[in-house]
Amino acid sequence: MPLVTTLQGANFNDPTLPRRGADPLLTGGTIHMFDVGNVASYAAQSSPINTGLVDISPALRAGTVLNAGTFTFAGNGAVATGQSANRGFQWTNAAYDLDATQDGGHLLMCAWAKPDVATLAAGALDANVPVLYRIGDLAGARADTDTFLGIGMTPNAWSFLSGGISPSAHAFVPAQVAVTQIAFEAIYEAGAGTLKVNCYKNGAKFSERSATYVNWSAPASAAVVIGKPAAGTNFFPWNGSVYRGFIEDVRASRIDVAEWIARDYAVNNGRFT
Repeated sequence: MPLVTTLQGANFNDPTLPRRGADPLLTGGTIHMFDVGNVASYAAQSSPINTGLVDISPALRAGTVLNAGTFTFAGNGAVATGQSANRGFQWTNAAYDLDATQDGGHLLMCAWAKPDVATLAAGALDANVPVLYRIGDLAGARADTDTFLGIGMTPNAWSFLSGGISPSAHAFVPAQVAVTQIAFEAIYEAGAGTLKVNCYKNGAKFSERSATYVNWSAPASAAVVIGKPAAGTNFFPWNGSVYRGFIEDVRASRIDVAEWIARDYAVNNGRFT
């Protein structure tokens, strides 16, 4: 005879339940996560990608392509080529809390991508750095008062982006036409008021940088974007393939970052082309 038990406090109408097992790297500290090749993040798994890509963190933010044009679905990713000045993919605005002023402020941003062959070969990437994956306000001007954290690409290197930081001073890893996992671990050093930035590539630490501290406490207009939305200056479109990305508040999740990046690489290496 079956035993029926009532689970105290259970609510099976909770819309986040189907997503909680959607990715092995989701934690209570995940601020944002997308994965174009995962049906939980992009159910259609087909071209064109005009809308339907969602954030599979518990926030479940919807995403859409901004302005004219489309992204193509290929290789389990979103392919963007020939981008105009105002093209990008943006998730619904939300008040992201990236405040790093507390002692031990600790954020991790990771993305999987492949540059466009023709754009990389021509060295035609804009000097202000096309945005691969960024969280923060949409004003876009690169200044100390800005509130953003992101990953971009100069003609031959990946870059850590933040308000007041010169990409050329914080670029690393020569870019190649290959699927690449890149990540930045930003640690606020309270005493000095500076940042320590650890750079990772394909599952392992590559280099370490220091940077000027910027308060990333985001305004209500904050959003996660790939490329360039309708607003903003110094905020340029990405040409290439974007597959996966996540942003983690390490203070909340208490992960070992080096171990986490290695795990992400082991789980997802070979999924994208």
